[in-house]
Amino acid sequence: MLKRNIIKISDSGVFQKSGSNHTYEELFERYVQLKVHYGIIKDVLHGMNATLKSAEEAINLYEDNGFKKKFRLIGVAQGNNSEEYKKCYEMLKDMGYKYIAIGGLLGRRQNSKYVYLRNGNGHLRKVVETITNEYSPKWLFVLGVYHPNRHELLDELGVWGADYKGWLFHYDEFYRNAMKKLEEQGRINAEILEKYKEFLKRKTTYLQTKSTKDREAYWNSRKELDKTLKKYGTSLQELRFREVRERLEKEVVAKMLKNDA
Repeated sequence: MLKRNIIKISDSGVFQKSGSNHTYEELFERYVQLKVHYGIIKDVLHGMNATLKSAEEAINLYEDNGFKKKFRLIGVAQGNNSEEYKKCYEMLKDMGYKYIAIGGLLGRRQNSKYVYLRNGNGHLRKVVETITNEYSPKWLFVLGVYHPNRHELLDELGVWGADYKGWLFHYDEFYRNAMKKLEEQGRINAEILEKYKEFLKRKTTYLQTKSTKDREAYWNSRKELDKTLKKYGTSLQELRFREVRERLEKEVVAKMLKNDA
């Protein structure tokens, strides 16, 4: 099911600390190297005019330099309210964009890497319905807002697709589930177990004290655990993505299968 439905879409990195620092030519070359099906322009969060200026630069380069044959370019509608989103969407269509996503519906909590849906599902519904009522797009992508709990809402709104940054963060931060599976597979040995116990000890201490010293000890123990796992053919990254895949299969693919039934 996953293999049949995999479509690669690459974003420009608007949520990075300093945004995307690539020129459009560099960004598009990256998209080609990654062999993506779709590539997203560099948008500006909640900035309609700045995003439109970027979109014009993007589509000119895209059409004039042969990238049109390599991937499909996605414009992004930005705004502060539904009317701005509608205006931005219209102007992107006028520029020649066939694929337009809706961005800017997420916010970042202060001093945190985590993002959230600004103003809740009501704002999402209003923005999407304003655009769909006016333009009835057959293809509509909503950036960053996917969650299994929002699956039915997005389906109801006629959204073609949406990504979800949360998969990168919402996993077992103590790796207990993954370590249990390694044990079931007979891949746990005394060395791994020793490093894992040290990791647990240091992480628990840091969570209690939040001191710089304990944080450093925790990160060092994590590096040592990862180093040991790699020695025996796996890694913390592999354990993390195994958990993400399992959650995708249980909470997302199951909903897709249900819709296809």
